[in-house]
Amino acid sequence: MKRRDFSRSLKIAALMVPLIAGCAMAEERGREFYDSRIERISKIEVILKTITKVPGGDETVSHETTGNAFIVGDYLLSRDHVTSKYSFGRMRTPFGIIDMPVDRDTMISEKTYLNGVELHPVIENKENDISIFDLRKTPKLCEKYCNDLTLDIFMKGESLYRGMKVYWMGSPQGRTGFYRESQIAKLRDEKDKDTNTEHSFMLQDSVIPGTSGKPIWSGDKIIGVAHYVWNGLAGIGFMGPYLERIEKYESGR
Repeated sequence: MKRRDFSRSLKIAALMVPLIAGCAMAEERGREFYDSRIERISKIEVILKTITKVPGGDETVSHETTGNAFIVGDYLLSRDHVTSKYSFGRMRTPFGIIDMPVDRDTMISEKTYLNGVELHPVIENKENDISIFDLRKTPKLCEKYCNDLTLDIFMKGESLYRGMKVYWMGSPQGRTGFYRESQIAKLRDEKDKDTNTEHSFMLQDSVIPGTSGKPIWSGDKIIGVAHYVWNGLAGIGFMGPYLERIEKYESGR
């Protein structure tokens, strides 16, 4: 074989190796692989209901919303904008789309429920957009939903990197069972209001509306909590100070 032909054969072989390896990996990722992932996710996810009561003239007006959460050990975690109502929605006007905010100063009450049982918050914080509930305060719920997971299930923010493969379950308009995969496209950026908080990141693909509050996974670790961006341009993942808040709560109990 001529030197030039031999060199060309080596180059072709070098290109074929990753292709063959990719095909082998695709074959390995069969039904059992994805079934195990979906089972891992579904075992800890739940749907919440929040009832917000506000003055409405001569009577009280109640607003019901549903949202996503997940359970790690004895704690139920979500995002504050899922379990707290700050807006009645957006309305199109001749001047553009305007937001109709909830006057939380005159709000009568707001309670979040799982299976009709009121949850006891550890913290609901708008600034950090996190909400945490202690299921030990509701023994019947804990008996059914508390699990053996520990806080070690969370991946530390400094371990994240661009290109990291991630997956989660989407919930378009409350419908469940939509398996999604993507990768981290952007890490924390102090100049970007969507990713300027600690351990926040942007996904390559958009998050389906109704997915906020669901865990985002990489391998067998939870790396963040999903947040739908209403303009649909991107999906935001955000770890937030969940661990710090839980540790502070436990040390002060």
